Amino acid sequence: MNNRFVNAVMMASIVHLGGAAVSGADTRWNRLAPQGAGFSIEAPGDPQPSEPGQYTYTSGFWFLGVQIKAVDPSMRQLIERRERKALVKCLESVRDSMVDAVAATRRGSSSGDVDGYPSLRFSMENKELEALNLIVLTEERLFLVMTIGPKGSPDDDAKRFVRSFRLAATGAASAAMTDDVAVSSTKSAGKLAPAMMAVARLLIEQKMSPRIDEAVQYAPPAAGLGNKWSPSSAAWQQARTSFSSRIERVLVAYEKSGDVARTLESEVAKLSPESQAALVAALNGPAGAEILRQLALAGFITGTLADDPGAPNPGEPAWREKMRELETVFAQRLGAMMPRDDGTHRADAEAYFSTGASDASRICFAVISKATRELETGINLTMFDNSHVIQREIETVIARVK
Repeated sequence: MNNRFVNAVMMASIVHLGGAAVSGADTRWNRLAPQGAGFSIEAPGDPQPSEPGQYTYTSGFWFLGVQIKAVDPSMRQLIERRERKALVKCLESVRDSMVDAVAATRRGSSSGDVDGYPSLRFSMENKELEALNLIVLTEERLFLVMTIGPKGSPDDDAKRFVRSFRLAATGAASAAMTDDVAVSSTKSAGKLAPAMMAVARLLIEQKMSPRIDEAVQYAPPAAGLGNKWSPSSAAWQQARTSFSSRIERVLVAYEKSGDVARTLESEVAKLSPESQAALVAALNGPAGAEILRQLALAGFITGTLADDPGAPNPGEPAWREKMRELETVFAQRLGAMMPRDDGTHRADAEAYFSTGASDASRICFAVISKATRELETGINLTMFDNSHVIQREIETVIARVK
């Protein structure tokens, strides 16, 4: 990676710190979307002149910047194939080269997604400066979002700048949908959204729960408590809420945002008018509730297995047992919301899935996958930003255990 921008930003920040604070701290923040740049971001004022593909801003003593680099063909293939492990390694390599370029020390790092694309957020520091950075990788571009300011200074503006980064379409807007198509996509999204959000929530809770349990159980201050520190302890459960309560707030905020419904509308709108009409008719027909349940169940099973490298393969003896296990979990957690059909509409549901369910299944899986990626990113960022507070809360609880 070319580190000229990293060094330039560091040097500019040092020069900037040598004078008085600029008026950026008092400037009204706006969401800016440089034409053709492929991103939008909240920033104070307009971008300062810079080299092509570089956008710089200032806020008080903080220097803020975005650099864009082209992606080589091999990297593009990894993104198109969604080879997540390899992509994370690529992002970590870029991160490490940035840290090394300025002889800094890395403090924290967290991988995630921005609008469905792999990202890596990390912080670094040297004796005088600290930086909070974000790297985002798409098929065409690598975005490097950097914030640099004096060590120990308030970093609210830096966090706001990094958190607000979003990807944006660079081509001309697609043709508007007809009224009939818009109505069909809205109707389908209205039926599917609550169920898909419920599945995404369940997947996140299943993934995060063992991580929370492990973090609480093996908290360093509890090392000498022995049997006094276990899930049967009220204090242990109280400490667990330091994680679970914050995760719940992220889940609730995401659900209220309406992102799932908007994604569904967008995906359904890509179907032909005939396919959209068929989906609306199926969801609103006599077997609609059972079709919805089967779509949600398939999304839950697929999402669970996709995240389990040790899952059995179809045809193996353990496969059928795994399916029964997942169906039981689904029934226990989401059965009240999506109860099993009594058999009255089984034939209609089977007919739909034998002929016209491929579009619906693909859309549901895409929406659930996007939601879980974005939720996990939000949760990781929340834990990253609140790590010291969480640590203090757990230490306070442990100190009371006798």
